[in-house]
Amino acid sequence: MILAKEQKPKATHVLLMDDDVAVSPESIKRTYNLLRIVNNDYNEAMISGAMLNYGIADQQWEDTGYMTPLGSFSPAKPPLYLSRFEDIVYNETFRIPKNIRDTNARYAAWWYCCIPMSTIEENGLPLPYFVRCDDAEYGVRCNKPFMTMNSICIWHESFHVRYNAAVERYQTTRNTLIAKFTTGFGANSDFMYELKNNVRLELKKYGYKNASLVLDAFEDFMKGPDYYSEIGIAEKTFMEANKKKEAMVPFSELERQARKIGIEGFSIDNIDRQLIAGDKPRSISQRLVDFITDNKQRFLTGDGSGFAVIPVHGWEYPAGAIRGKKYIIVIDWYNRMGCIRTKDTEEYAKILKRYKADVKQYKRCEKELSKAYSRSRPIVTSDEFWKRYLGI
Repeated sequence: MILAKEQKPKATHVLLMDDDVAVSPESIKRTYNLLRIVNNDYNEAMISGAMLNYGIADQQWEDTGYMTPLGSFSPAKPPLYLSRFEDIVYNETFRIPKNIRDTNARYAAWWYCCIPMSTIEENGLPLPYFVRCDDAEYGVRCNKPFMTMNSICIWHESFHVRYNAAVERYQTTRNTLIAKFTTGFGANSDFMYELKNNVRLELKKYGYKNASLVLDAFEDFMKGPDYYSEIGIAEKTFMEANKKKEAMVPFSELERQARKIGIEGFSIDNIDRQLIAGDKPRSISQRLVDFITDNKQRFLTGDGSGFAVIPVHGWEYPAGAIRGKKYIIVIDWYNRMGCIRTKDTEEYAKILKRYKADVKQYKRCEKELSKAYSRSRPIVTSDEFWKRYLGI
């Protein structure tokens, strides 16, 4: 953005793309030709390229997204298959729902996003916390129209294939809170609910290391804007989060670890996608007990027995499959990796106590944090800051 602004002649638009996507020249051609014919109503609009599934080439995952009231990222459209005529027509005629339009919650992801230079000059540069949420925050902050078009797109590995707890639990938690306090991002999204929900979700699945990542993010956010905008800190904290997340091992090593700790009946040969994605029904009384005890880790505690096999994705909650188990075996089916979690009520209590202490601290310093982050906005979005930050 800085180089495009300072070159001669100055660029009219900047096209941003991820460095791990596949793109067809047709997308570039259509983007250029669309810009040639825009009318005055769209001369400051961003062009958003859709994300298609690299593994299933005609499957569209997202064509602009929005922040939900519960504080999570969501596609604005349902999944589509663009080899079907009816889906191609639907993609072009789709009307953004009123609840998304009226809340200024929509954004264009930067796997493919073409931004007018006038919009950049008006709104400044992004927040310095790559990766996660910098694109969403910028789209919401600029509050400009979006243009989309069939065949303006890229191919990217699906979110299921590249799940990373360091991104989803640390980066997302910290960055959404920073964005909200700095520029008002997600004004109608409850990020504190999302934080609490993610901690409890990980604890119920014995994902103690991943729950700790959420709290690491929360605590780093409360250090204020001077901490996160320090040169090199974004890379440093992300690398630390990757080191702290639970270690996944190849299937062969996973099976060896299971035998070593005495998990009977577990064999990779007996594991398939249906088993991993499966769940078991629960009665109302069982649901109530699970809710109150967090899978029998408080009040009604015990060591549990047996094991359950679940998918790696943090948003999954196979409550019936995991209840009462001693071990939970987490499987990343796509990458042929896994890990073993062991029920630990002491670790559960330790993390829950830490969460409550963090919330108390947050309530004490919320107003001061809001003022500090708001004051930092013109600084961290300026050319001068970014030149120093990047060593330009």
